[in-house]
Amino acid sequence: MYRLIFFPFLLFCCSPPAPSTAEATASLVSDSLPVSEIEPVRVVDWQSYGIQIAPTDQAYAEVLADIRTKKEALRLAWQSDQVSLDSVGKVFTACLVNDIMPYWYGTPWDFEGHTDIPNEGQIACGYLVSTTLKHLGLNLNRYKLAQQAALNEAKTLALGADIVSMIRMPLARVIEQIKSDFQEGLYLVGLDYHVGLILYQNGEVFFIHSSLYEPVSVVIELAETAAALLYNDDYYFAPISNNPALMKAWLQNTALKIVSQ
Repeated sequence: MYRLIFFPFLLFCCSPPAPSTAEATASLVSDSLPVSEIEPVRVVDWQSYGIQIAPTDQAYAEVLADIRTKKEALRLAWQSDQVSLDSVGKVFTACLVNDIMPYWYGTPWDFEGHTDIPNEGQIACGYLVSTTLKHLGLNLNRYKLAQQAALNEAKTLALGADIVSMIRMPLARVIEQIKSDFQEGLYLVGLDYHVGLILYQNGEVFFIHSSLYEPVSVVIELAETAAALLYNDDYYFAPISNNPALMKAWLQNTALKIVSQ
C-alpha cells in the first residue's frame, strides 16, 4: 500500500547518476537492469490517447497568447458559475499537454539547463516543470521553484493538498496504484534524483520530463518503461489539475509561495 508522509527529505532534482552524455546514459540503462526487467518498447498511438506530439505551425508566443485569452474567458465563466473547477482542470491539462509541450519535445537535457525558449539551449528537469507551468499562466518564480528539492516543489504546487508517497515500491505496482486510486489528470512526481509530470489519461499513465536518460532530452513516454522511473525507489505525487486550490490560483493569477524547507 502507499502511505502519506510529510517529513522533509533530500531530493536533488536532475542530479546525473553518470556523466551526462548519451553514450554514458545508454550504457547505464543496459548495465543497471537485468534483461528480464527491461520492457520492450511499445509503439504508442498518441492520437488514441488524445495527446498531441508535434507542434502546430503557430509561433510559440502566439500559442501562449491564445492560452492567456482562453484562461481569461475561463476565469469569467468560472466566476459566473458556468464552469466547474473540474472542467478548469481539464482545460489546464489540455493546454499544457497539447499546446505547450509539443514545442518542448526534443529540447536537450542538461543538469544546469534553464532555457526559457523551447529547443533553444538546454533544460534541466526542474526547469522544464517550472517553465512550462509559468508559460501556462501560473504565477510563480520559475528559478526559485526549479532550484528546490523535489518534495518542496510538490509542496509548492499542492497548496496544502495531500502529497501521496509510495516508498520502496516496484514501478509496476506504482502504476497499478495510480490507475486504481488516482483521478485522471496531471500530477507532479518527485523522485530520488529527478522530477517530472505524470499524465494519467484515457486509462494510461505517461511520464513527461527532461530525461537524463536516452534520448537525453524532453520527452513524453509510457511510465511503465521510463528509465528514470525504473531506476528509482521512492515516488512522491502532488495533484495539479485535480487540485481546486491550484486551479483557483491559476485563474486568479495568485502568486505561489515557493516552499523551501
